[in-house]
Amino acid sequence: MHQTRTRAALVAGALVVAVGVLGACSPEADEPAAVLPAGPSPSPTVDAAEQQAVEAAEQTLQDFYDLGAKVGNDGFASWQMMQGFWTDDEQWQAQRTTYEQRVADGWKTEGAATFTDVQASDFDPGGDSPGDERVTLEVCNDTSGVTTLDEDGAKVPRAEGVPERFTVVYTMSARGEDRWGIDSREADTEQSC
Repeated sequence: MHQTRTRAALVAGALVVAVGVLGACSPEADEPAAVLPAGPSPSPTVDAAEQQAVEAAEQTLQDFYDLGAKVGNDGFASWQMMQGFWTDDEQWQAQRTTYEQRVADGWKTEGAATFTDVQASDFDPGGDSPGDERVTLEVCNDTSGVTTLDEDGAKVPRAEGVPERFTVVYTMSARGEDRWGIDSREADTEQSC
């Protein structure tokens, strides 16, 4: 049971990291370099409004990863800052539990997760007014640049079978023009991307 709980905690931690939910810089540390994700390839059928919505959702996701890195690198003490990204209370509560456990365990991270190979797999324009759009982004989450440390500063090993790179699907919705939130996140940690 302890091994299952540890594996679940490490997978959740990898997601938190992956989601950018894992690292924050201390005032003395250099800020982790932002890695800009590759944008989806525009297709001839994608109109300008859809492309703009996808780009705005991607930027929100980048901000989420960046802040997550700062929070994790700071020992998760400021995890409450991550709440503003979530639109679904159940999803947020799951994240909150993970953050609280990280603080209780004394864990912290070094480095930052990144995402690449962004594909907009679904787009819903919503109603007639801007700000109702929904988009689904599939990304390759890369946690290879993140090290998780326990309260003694020892490296926490990655859960067995969890690759450093795996696909994460984010469903995001507009919260007004150019402001987006994360409705859900699903990770496929069984296969590398």
